Amino acid sequence: MAELNEGQAIIVDGLRQWFIDWEAGKRIGNHPQWRAYSGAAGTGKTFTVKRFIDRMGFTEDEYICCAYVGKAVLNLQKQNLQAKTIHSLIYHTVITREEDPDEPGKFRLKMNFILKDKLDDNLRLIIVDEATMVNNDMRDKLLSFGLPIIFIGDMNQLPPIFGVSEVMLYPDFVLDKIMRTAEDDPIVQLSQMVLNEKPILPGNYGNCRVITEHPIDGSLLDDYDIILCGKNATRDRLNTIILRDLLHRKDSIPFVGAKVVNRQNDWDIMVDGISLTNGLIGYITDVRRGTAYRGYYSVDFRPDFMTKDFEDLKVDREYIRANYSQRKAFGMSRFEKFEYAYAITVHISQGSEFPRVLFIGESFWDREMTMKLWYTAITRATQQLTIVLNDPGKSQRDHWNEYNQYRPH
Repeated sequence: MAELNEGQAIIVDGLRQWFIDWEAGKRIGNHPQWRAYSGAAGTGKTFTVKRFIDRMGFTEDEYICCAYVGKAVLNLQKQNLQAKTIHSLIYHTVITREEDPDEPGKFRLKMNFILKDKLDDNLRLIIVDEATMVNNDMRDKLLSFGLPIIFIGDMNQLPPIFGVSEVMLYPDFVLDKIMRTAEDDPIVQLSQMVLNEKPILPGNYGNCRVITEHPIDGSLLDDYDIILCGKNATRDRLNTIILRDLLHRKDSIPFVGAKVVNRQNDWDIMVDGISLTNGLIGYITDVRRGTAYRGYYSVDFRPDFMTKDFEDLKVDREYIRANYSQRKAFGMSRFEKFEYAYAITVHISQGSEFPRVLFIGESFWDREMTMKLWYTAITRATQQLTIVLNDPGKSQRDHWNEYNQYRPH
């Protein structure tokens, strides 16, 4: 097993002393119940917490790891860590039988979530991964159980889509040294170039590449697991082109095999401990169009990391067929809101990883937001990454400096 570097050892020692003090009844610091540490891609955040768990000698029922989205939970489980979603950890699921308001006389099961009074008696520690996605309200609910919590995240990533998250604004520890096992990883190297504001210019970076243009052809579907972009208008345009020109769909009606993303939380619907949350990506496995006159399509949906389907979902007919401007003004729906997901925004991709990523390198007027966008996009890739420069005549540093100079103050 690899040895801890100096920064990792400091974190393990600091967490150990904090935890011992907590269990001894000592309340030290501005937030004694929790500690947070941040680390960029390749610095060994998960490696560090695993070594802490080993050093403390926790049994499997004495700690639990959790994350906001199911895909992040799967990544923790692959690291042989006990893990579940935050919602399945802190809520009871109560199933009730209710009449379907859209189909009188037909009943369906509804899941209701009630905050638990307490967690398992053997549990001594909660570890929250991808903590930049945990807003303050969720943080406070976790803390309400009175257990010590370690928040782990990357303060270089984009903030959560909803609410404000403060746990990574001022972390107690920061990992800044890339592990030897990641030093030659081109994805890590590119992410570090963004953080250090070094120009990212066309060329090959190991098995990654930076190019100035990409053809609209079958390679968009065959060579990449996801296309990431910064702007919703770009995402909408790409999905339209793919549906029309590559998949030869004459309309936006959902079809079997369609790649889609859920865009509205429905915590009442759950499969294998995973709720139907905003940002869940997967494929339609069955469509029953006979319900369209009621305002929805009845579909089965399988997330890309699961083996079971969410069955009989009511996908809003108008929403999935709407363009970006119409969706922007749509508001909440009493049905499920799904969009096509051959291309998605970097914001939607938070908490997920994909083997092969194509990133359309767009920029915003806000320099810091642009850097976080690029960094988050690059670190979603686990094996291969292709970046298409928005303006091949300039380095990304030129873009950042230009936008910073002319952005509104």
